[in-house]
Amino acid sequence: MMPPEQVDSWLLPPEDLSLRGGLKGRLAGEFCLLESQVDALTRCLDKQASPAIRPLCLKMLAEMKQSLAVLERLADNAADLARGTALGSRPVTEPVPQCDLAEYLEAFSACANEELAVYRRPLRVELGRMPAMLWVRMDEIFLDGILGNLISNAVACGGAHVRLFCTPERKLIYEDDSRGLDAAGLALLRDGVLDQRLLDTGATGLLIVRAYAAALGWALACPAQPQGGGVRLEFSLPPCEPDPGCILLEDDTLSRHLRCERLHRGMQRELTALAAAETE
Repeated sequence: MMPPEQVDSWLLPPEDLSLRGGLKGRLAGEFCLLESQVDALTRCLDKQASPAIRPLCLKMLAEMKQSLAVLERLADNAADLARGTALGSRPVTEPVPQCDLAEYLEAFSACANEELAVYRRPLRVELGRMPAMLWVRMDEIFLDGILGNLISNAVACGGAHVRLFCTPERKLIYEDDSRGLDAAGLALLRDGVLDQRLLDTGATGLLIVRAYAAALGWALACPAQPQGGGVRLEFSLPPCEPDPGCILLEDDTLSRHLRCERLHRGMQRELTALAAAETE
C-alpha cells in the first residue's frame, strides 16, 4: 500500500495551477480533434465503403469512440486531481466565493436526475432535510467533482437512490443504496491509503473525492457503513457568516443558467464514460 502522505502527492508537484489548466486544455483539444476525425471517417465510410466491409468498419469506429470517451474522462480526472491536491496543499491567498449550498444542491439534483433519465439509468438523487439557506465558501467546481464521481460510482455499483441532506451541525451527508465501498475504498477515503489494486485499476474518482474535500477545507468522515450495502459519507463544513455583498437582490437568472449548463455537461461526461466502460 502507498503511505497516506504519498497519496496526496503522487500526481504532483505542480508548481502552479496553470499546470492543471494548461494540461486539461491541451488534452481536451487533442481529444476533440480525435473525436472529430473519427466522426468524419464514420460519415465517409457510411457513404462510400462497400457493403461487404461497411458494418465491420462502422463497428470498429464506434468502439474507438467509446474508448476515447473512457480515456478522456481518465485524463480529465488526472488533471482535476492535480488541481485539487495542489490547492489542498497550499494556503489560500485569494478570496473564496460564497455560495448557498441549499440552492446549489437543489440545482445539482435536478440536473443530475435529468441526465440520469436521458441515459436510462434507474438511479435518482433525492434531497432530504435542508435549511432554507446554508452559506459556505467554496469553488463550485470542486463540489461538482465530488458529487459527480460519487454518483457515477453509485450507478456503476447498482445503486437506485442517492440522498443528500444537511444536519444542524453543518454536515453535508451523502447516502446511497449501492453495493457499497470495499475495504480498500474506505481506507482510501478515511486514511489516504491507496491499495495497489485501486492504483492498477485507475481509481481516480475516489482520489478526486478526497482531494477536492481537502481543497474545500471540508473534513471527510466515513462512519460505520450501512448494514447490507450502501455508502454514507459526512462532510463537515467550516463556519461561514453570509457576506451581505454576495446576497444578490437583482435577477440572477444568467448565473443560474450557466451553473445548470455546467452541471449538465459534468454529468454527461460521467455517464458517457461509464456507458463506454461497460461495453469494453
